[in-house]
Amino acid sequence: MKSAKHRTLILIRHAHRTRLDGGLADNGLSPKGKKQAKRIQARALKWLKQAKIPQRQLELVTSPKLRCVETLRPLAAKLGQALELRLKLAEGPGFESRAKAFLADWKKGGAQVTWACSHGDVLPALLEHAVGAPLSLDKGAWCALEWDGTRFKVAQLLQEP
Repeated sequence: MKSAKHRTLILIRHAHRTRLDGGLADNGLSPKGKKQAKRIQARALKWLKQAKIPQRQLELVTSPKLRCVETLRPLAAKLGQALELRLKLAEGPGFESRAKAFLADWKKGGAQVTWACSHGDVLPALLEHAVGAPLSLDKGAWCALEWDGTRFKVAQLLQEP
């Protein structure tokens, strides 16, 4: 088992949604997005089994937008975990400073593994602050970052097929 300072942050872009009102509506996932959310659940469960992380060392955090909540809901239900809403993962004006603040808060400590679901504008900013590169994630994709107590490294990047 890794030491307490070694932690993992898995960033997930919300799954596909039905676009209404030019993309401004806080609507949920499309049928395609619901399938992506199930694949995220399966991928996460497989990852957890291989990593042998105790459930008490997990947290699931998400932007308050419905499409993000619905992306992590199947995993949360399977694990019996609550989803924590984090405004710092929300899209909209000021997202870059919120992304930086989210990382600063996360680095202070907490669960060994955190799944964090956010948006296509927020995640590249978050990744740029973490690893120096504004990596873009497809809807339903994830990027696992390993934190060694001083810096992040990209451990896994899985784009949605």
